[in-house]
Amino acid sequence: DAAGGAPVVLRGVAAAPGQALGPVLVYRPAAPVAPVLPIDPAQTSVEQARVAAALAGAQAELDRLAEEVAGALGPEEAAIFSAQALMATDPLLSDRAAELVAAEHYPADAAILAAADEQAALLAAIDDPYLRERAADVRDVGRRAARIARGEPAPADLRRLPGPVVILAEDLSPSETAGLDRAHVLGIGLSGGGPTSHAAVVARALGVPLVCGLGAFAAHDGQPALLDGDGGWLTLDPGPDAQAAHDAWRAARGRAAAADTGLRDLPAETRDGRRIRLAANAGSVADAQQAAGAGAAGIGLLRTEFLFLDHRPDEAEQEAAYRAIYAALPGCEVVVRTLDLGGDKPPPYLDFGREANPFLGWRGLRVALDEPDLLRTQLRALLRAGAGRAVHVMFPMVTTRDEWRRARALVDEVRAELAAAGTPAPAQLAVGIMVEVPAAALLAPVFAAEADFFSIGTNDLTQYTLAADRGAARVAHLYSPIHPAVLQLIARTVEASHAAGHWTGICGEAAGNPAWAPLWVGLGVDELSMAPAAIPAVKRAIRGMAAGAARTLAAQALAQATPADVEALLTAARAAET
Repeated sequence: DAAGGAPVVLRGVAAAPGQALGPVLVYRPAAPVAPVLPIDPAQTSVEQARVAAALAGAQAELDRLAEEVAGALGPEEAAIFSAQALMATDPLLSDRAAELVAAEHYPADAAILAAADEQAALLAAIDDPYLRERAADVRDVGRRAARIARGEPAPADLRRLPGPVVILAEDLSPSETAGLDRAHVLGIGLSGGGPTSHAAVVARALGVPLVCGLGAFAAHDGQPALLDGDGGWLTLDPGPDAQAAHDAWRAARGRAAAADTGLRDLPAETRDGRRIRLAANAGSVADAQQAAGAGAAGIGLLRTEFLFLDHRPDEAEQEAAYRAIYAALPGCEVVVRTLDLGGDKPPPYLDFGREANPFLGWRGLRVALDEPDLLRTQLRALLRAGAGRAVHVMFPMVTTRDEWRRARALVDEVRAELAAAGTPAPAQLAVGIMVEVPAAALLAPVFAAEADFFSIGTNDLTQYTLAADRGAARVAHLYSPIHPAVLQLIARTVEASHAAGHWTGICGEAAGNPAWAPLWVGLGVDELSMAPAAIPAVKRAIRGMAAGAARTLAAQALAQATPADVEALLTAARAAET
């Protein structure tokens, strides 16, 4: 029992960074069980109407929540709730609930819960971590609609916490996470869930440390706990040494934050004069504004697919969105990724069918080339919005030269059409590819002869190289962007790019880890694009190193056999500097 006072350490999976030390609040929401009291068959149509009204009410609530989250956190997080709103309109859910009313004489709330649980069970049985975790979304929608059917108000359990707490729970729905009392939640530990769950996405956006996959635990309200969202562990009843370590961590974080303030307007330049361009990943005007505030040199990855997730935007809507983002960073370089649909982002207006492994299926450029009108409209909007400035466009999930040539030809066609119509055009246009597939890295010399630049997406490049889904807890130990095999593909890509006179960036999450910055500098990467909040720490790391020493370190890393060997090299190099 964890209440005995001896420290109990639970290992989980890191899902949102940071540390939290404080008293536990064990969150046990009321079980969403509706008593199945058979209705009078004469009331079937009435109860079916209540089902429809409750699902419509859930859709309306979720649409409002999406708007609130878009303003507070951004479009990626808002898209979670837009997708849930679409689930509330799914005929599979509504028709099954109506069928249970008619055939089993269920009341509306019980029918909705049963239908949602059936759908969730089907998703949970699929051998794909992303789809399994969507089961929580379906249940969340069912519980919301059942509550509305019963006429109950929205729960407020986590919106008003008694004081600063570390929340422990079996799981949290995305809406529960989004509704947290931000003034008092220190961190979150979950028995289940995963780093790709929507609760994890929201926690990262809120800046709340989260560890998932902790398994069963015995804890009680008020029990001291130390949670580490970087290392992926939870200590119940931590001793004085843990308290001292946490105090040291907070002090170091405070000193780093104070030092970072003075770095904002300084270049990311090594001690011996090698300059790296630090850019931000963004998906909205708010992200672009945050990037400007963090001292980003521009946007190295503008995700455009969030415009496409819940509806098919026309050219005017897209052009206005791109113009607003350009305006947020006047004079700065913005690298736009064309729509990257599929995988974990299937929009409702395209039939993706049921794929056994959607991350290896119809996604990225493959979708865009099969839907050329969709891509053509986006390209027109991008070029119109970029009139008079330099425009950088890149295509995701490029695997073959034929794909690249077809995409580049479409850019040239659109550019020629606009010119013929007298439409103002970009002053400069660069077209590149995202290197996410090992085949593209291995054929980098072929692509470098025709593409204007490369941007390496380490998230997908790592999981495809190592055959390890980055969201699967059981193979999390295999997934590492600093695996020597991944490093060799990055080195090959950079070498080919430089030989052709082009630049190469990294826009995956690995770019934002300051401990790995010496590898990217040493391998010759020209640009690192990351979450805006990560820019100061990475800039500080770059300004503290020498490019010559980084090259030596990177050469040694390429010769290693395991990520642990590479990590040991990095640790030794840091120790030598101090």
